[in-house]
Amino acid sequence: MKNPILLLSIFLIIGCTSDSDVTKFNTSEAVLLDSNGKEIFLNESPQNFSITANVYALEFKWTKINDSRIDAVQIFKGKHPEEMEFFKSLPNSSNFIDFLVGVREEYFYKIRYVAGDHFTGFSETISAFAEEPLNTNVPINDEIGGIQYAYWDFPFQTFEQISHQFIIHEEPTNENGNANGDGLYYQFYQGILNDTIGVYYGIQTRVYKPGVGFERGIIFSRWSTRNKENYSLSENA
Repeated sequence: MKNPILLLSIFLIIGCTSDSDVTKFNTSEAVLLDSNGKEIFLNESPQNFSITANVYALEFKWTKINDSRIDAVQIFKGKHPEEMEFFKSLPNSSNFIDFLVGVREEYFYKIRYVAGDHFTGFSETISAFAEEPLNTNVPINDEIGGIQYAYWDFPFQTFEQISHQFIIHEEPTNENGNANGDGLYYQFYQGILNDTIGVYYGIQTRVYKPGVGFERGIIFSRWSTRNKENYSLSENA
């Protein structure tokens, strides 16, 4: 019986003097120590994780732990609870807004804390749908005109260029077949630049030009400017 006890004692001494992280046990829980002897509580996963749906956005909140040992909060995202991938890393905080969402799609999220090279357990997995903007246009003949939005689901998170090809076969009509005075408003895309700046663009068949009247034109986000250098038309457009 002496040999097994001796071997076990040697193993514990070697483990406790190693430069790598070791585990110290007490009567209540396992506490992980880093190489500097600081305790990292890996059992303390994020609490009170919740989502609030906004128009084209989802806002997350959780209870912040004011612990200097927590370096970051990692967010995992996916369209299925079993297929979530790493999405973003944030400084230790208590909220985040995800603008990279479409409407009519369910998104799943979970978060965890990062402490050095170690991770806490995950929060619970929760999901939500972003809200769709309400159509506030004034009806003509009790009917809303040809307002259309395109929603895209790209296989990647970011891109530098996008283009569209389209044909307008006829102007929108009311249910009885009469021409609709609103014309066609078609928003090709709405998204986010650099994670924070909203952007959209498309075409409209009835754009009012002072002194001329209604013409066809393009619509796009502008930030206190009408500078035509913000866009360009393709050949023969």
